[in-house]
Amino acid sequence: MLLHIVEENIRNEFPSLKYSKNECNDTLIIEGPNYSIGNIELEDDLDEVIVMVGTFTHWHAACYDQTMSKKSGIN
Repeated sequence: MLLHIVEENIRNEFPSLKYSKNECNDTLIIEGPNYSIGNIELEDDLDEVIVMVGTFTHWHAACYDQTMSKKSGIN
């Protein structure tokens, strides 16, 4: 899963950042700075990670490395 790689990078780059995951472990949730902005959510749909900022914007981030497995995130 791409989210596994993203989570490793977050832990390495921002070790003090607090976050949680949903029940399915396919969404990483970073609490937003206030209610107006909302949370930052990173959802893995096995093809890409969808980054949602509050309820007002989102973007898609995909991995184009064809040597990686979709399920494990590694070869």
